[in-house]
Amino acid sequence: MRAVHTCVPALALRTLALLLAAFVSVVGGNVSSAAPYPAQGLVIDWTQADGTTITLRVYGDERYARTETEAGYTVMFVADDQTYYYAVPGPDGETLVASSIAAHRAPPMNLARHLKDSSQAIAAGLRESAESKREK
Repeated sequence: MRAVHTCVPALALRTLALLLAAFVSVVGGNVSSAAPYPAQGLVIDWTQADGTTITLRVYGDERYARTETEAGYTVMFVADDQTYYYAVPGPDGETLVASSIAAHRAPPMNLARHLKDSSQAIAAGLRESAESKREK
């Protein structure tokens, strides 16, 4: 009988620990890293400034996102003219910059698909964003 009494509290403790871990991960643990977009990306239709509609796929979360065309070319939004342009490697080799070719046109020659900023550039951008939020 004594073994039953020692097992019950251990079982209850394990159950409580699992429930607590589940609660923390859902409610408080990973809220800031929850991705609003599914792993395969969020598909959207965008109308460029000239009226052309393109289909884009957005990957990422609320802190960092990357957008691609249906063909897998990374694009960047330029707010000045409300247009997406093909992204190309920047002069520093770490970050992407918008090319001069709008995303509804043919991509630049020899442009690689699925381009991403380097992990160092992403981390620096996240730090800058967090610092600017703290200043407000």
